[in-house]
Parts: sequence; structure tokens; C-alpha cells
Amino acid sequence: MQTSTMTHDNTTRALLMARADACRLFAACFYPPDNQLFSREKLGDRLGALLKTACPRAASLLPPLGRYIETENAEVLAVAYTRLFLGPPEVLAPPYASCYLDGERYVMGPSVVEIKKFYDSAGLGMDEDFTETPDHVSAMLEFLYYLNFRMAVAIAAGNPDEYEAMAHLQNRFLEKYMKSWIPDFSGKIIEADQHPFYTGLAQSLKAFIGEGFSGKNH
Repeated sequence: MQTSTMTHDNTTRALLMARADACRLFAACFYPPDNQLFSREKLGDRLGALLKTACPRAASLLPPLGRYIETENAEVLAVAYTRLFLGPPEVLAPPYASCYLDGERYVMGPSVVEIKKFYDSAGLGMDEDFTETPDHVSAMLEFLYYLNFRMAVAIAAGNPDEYEAMAHLQNRFLEKYMKSWIPDFSGKIIEADQHPFYTGLAQSLKAFIGEGFSGKNH
């Protein structure tokens, strides 16, 4: 019975770490593109491999990121990024939750305060070097990375209370925020169709948020 429990724990911990690292790499994709960093991190290969464990459907939708990173001029991805997430003249897919949860183009709306409370409740503050708002998609994905990492550490340490606290926080965060706006955000990227890198990335992210956290965490 002890061996069975240990196997279960190891399997769950491996899933959590795959999910955590997938969140971290997805977050990196929504910062301004840095082809050298992407190549050095082998982002395409690593994200695809992680998603095969964390969410096979998201893995099947992921475009060949590595191919685009290796063959595209960095400026091409930068132009697509600017058109989608920065503008001007129009931001085609605002990367801020408040634009979707608090009304179109409502940046820094009331939901930002609530999202920040989630970070605070997990003992996290905003990094001084982070120039975006708490509701930026990358910040929210990095928060999910943190929660899954904490859960994996709790399993390794045999700390069920810590695990349950982080799992509960994650489930609330997903249901109240991520699942409420990521489908619309991803849809805008797909509709804008500025570059296969971002179009495929959005399809994969939508599946990951919708299906990669389904069921119990233990």
C-alpha cells in the first residue's frame, strides 16, 4: 500500500511540474519576442514535451514554434506582437484580463484589484522590474506556475495542508478569472491571424486552460 501511495504521489508531482513549467513557458511567449532567448531555452521543443504530459490536446494544437523561431526574422515576430498586443492604431487582442472582465478597453478595472488579492493571499508581490499590470496574461500564467510548483513541493514534503490550500486557490483563480477571459483573448488572436506563431499559440493556450486543469489535482 505504501508503494502504491508513493507511485501515486510521484505521478501527481510529475504532472504538476509539467503543468507549472508549461505555464511559465506560455507566459514567456506573451512577452515581446526574443528569438535568441527562445532558441536558447528551446522553447518550442520544451513546451510541446511538457504539454504532452499536462494536456495532450494543447500539445496537438501547438504550432512548430521552434521552426518559426529559427527561420523567421526577429522583426517579423515583433511586428505581429505589436499589432496584436500593443498597437497603435488598434490593439487587436488586449493581453489584460480587465479588458474582458470589466468591459472593452477597460484597462486597470476593478478585477485588477481582485486579481492582486489572489497574489497577496499566496504570499506574492509584484516584482519591481515587472512593468505590466497584475492582470497581464503573463503575470497570471506565472501565478499558475507558482501555485503548481508549490503543490508539487508540498507533495514532496508530505504537507497535505499546504497542497490543499494551493489547490483550492488555483481552482478559484481558474474558475473566476482564467476560464472567464482566456477563450475570448485567444479568439481575438486567432481571428486577427497576424502570424502562425501566435495563432497556433492561442489555440494551444485555450485548450490548456480549458482542459489542462480539469478534474482533481490529486
